[in-house]
Amino acid sequence: MVGLGLVIFVSLVIGSYYLGKYQSGSNEILYRDQVVELERELEAFEQHKETLVLAQSQLQITKEAYGGLKDSLMQCDANIDTVRYELAFYRSIISPDNGESGLKIHDLQLERVADGSFSMTVVLLQSIEHDDLVGGEVHLEVISEDGDQVIGRWPKSGGKRFDLRYFEKITGQIDLLAGVDAERIHVVVDPDGKPDNIDRWYSWHHLNQQNSLLNQQNAL
Repeated sequence: MVGLGLVIFVSLVIGSYYLGKYQSGSNEILYRDQVVELERELEAFEQHKETLVLAQSQLQITKEAYGGLKDSLMQCDANIDTVRYELAFYRSIISPDNGESGLKIHDLQLERVADGSFSMTVVLLQSIEHDDLVGGEVHLEVISEDGDQVIGRWPKSGGKRFDLRYFEKITGQIDLLAGVDAERIHVVVDPDGKPDNIDRWYSWHHLNQQNSLLNQQNAL
């Protein structure tokens, strides 16, 4: 029982330290150090998970202790997901898998704040080349389930200005037309001095499922 308690305690301490390290900065060396650190932490979490799974299968424990071990394992899974997300983020800035440089739409997050109203966060980043600032405007459109109607737009007119060297998180609130189901979200970036836009499509239902899972993890 002492060993089990130590396993659970270590899991919670490590998790509380590394959740929420998504932060801005302006130093590429710092980002590279962050990637190395996150890779180490991911390996540590995965090894720790193996320890928890082994303890769960081998130890003869009470129902109360089993519940604590199960909660610890769920927290460890949430920590692994967080570290993997942050690792993918920093790698996309300094050394993306596809090797492509330039401005990119990295992520879109949604959260319901009221019926028909959602807070949104768009994450833009610049990969590899960071000598110059890149600027422009970004806007979002929500498309109806039948694909024929724009049922929400942010900003309501024009676009939201951004200027970044490494990355920028852009937040806002988008309101949907009542009585119509959403199907997709179209994120459009219009960079300064470029003839072509950068765009990305997201599934509305998939984003909402991701947000529900994130809320469950944060509640652990």
